[in-house]
Amino acid sequence: MLITDGVKWMTEMCEAYWLLNEIFFMLHDEKVRGEEFIVFQLTLKGCSATLKAEDGNKQLLASLEIPFIDFPLQEGMSIYWCDNVLLLPTEY
Repeated sequence: MLITDGVKWMTEMCEAYWLLNEIFFMLHDEKVRGEEFIVFQLTLKGCSATLKAEDGNKQLLASLEIPFIDFPLQEGMSIYWCDNVLLLPTEY
């Protein structure tokens, strides 16, 4: 899996290597595999979170509940999967 400098920076600054692992596992889900463009949306709810994979048209492909999270960005974040590369929306 390729990642951009922005995703690498975010991962290091937020200590969110676990997030890349979860995205990698979701990419191998049979409902997600084969999609050319995916939006991964991390939404925080207190100390827990939800990671959703959507097709870019708000069609849910997969979802994962994370019971405990210490992610520093309370607004959550989005990461795109396009052409076998993970990138931030600002890098699209």
